[in-house]
Amino acid sequence: VLEEFYREAREIFPYDRIGFSLLEDGGRTLRARWARSSLGPLRLGGGYAAPMAGISLEEILATGRPRILNDLVGYLAARPSSASTRLVVEEGVRSSLTCPLVAGGMPIGFLFFSSARPDAYADAHVSAYQRIAGQLSVLVEKARLVSELSAQKGALEVRNRFITGLALLEMMSLRL
Repeated sequence: VLEEFYREAREIFPYDRIGFSLLEDGGRTLRARWARSSLGPLRLGGGYAAPMAGISLEEILATGRPRILNDLVGYLAARPSSASTRLVVEEGVRSSLTCPLVAGGMPIGFLFFSSARPDAYADAHVSAYQRIAGQLSVLVEKARLVSELSAQKGALEVRNRFITGLALLEMMSLRL
């Protein structure tokens, strides 16, 4: 879904890079799951993880509102310890719009839209990007539920094979 959106929506929405990250460990860790960029090699891609404690994304989760940063170079100068900001600035990103992903009233991650142009985003973009993030949140939650059901099905199959094996052993011992 993200690949398709990345390819097809470039004519409508301003972005050179999209990143998708999910919360893990009960919301204590944020892990990058997917990213695409037309700016060159990714410095911040799938697998990158950082603790949520003390980072600016906590405010986005607290308010539930997207954040626009139209001067990432200036933002990094004010927060030089932000490793993730440093990595995307090294990729050539100059502005970003970050949308929280929420499913069932619970935050599950973030969708990051980024541009090589400073001042690429305005409040007018927020509602359209929020709708995209909302639809993506639903897809992620459905995928999580399907994964959970599949795991439960597998556990039940193992349990049923074990019970069947015990029943066969009992029948064999009765014959002896």
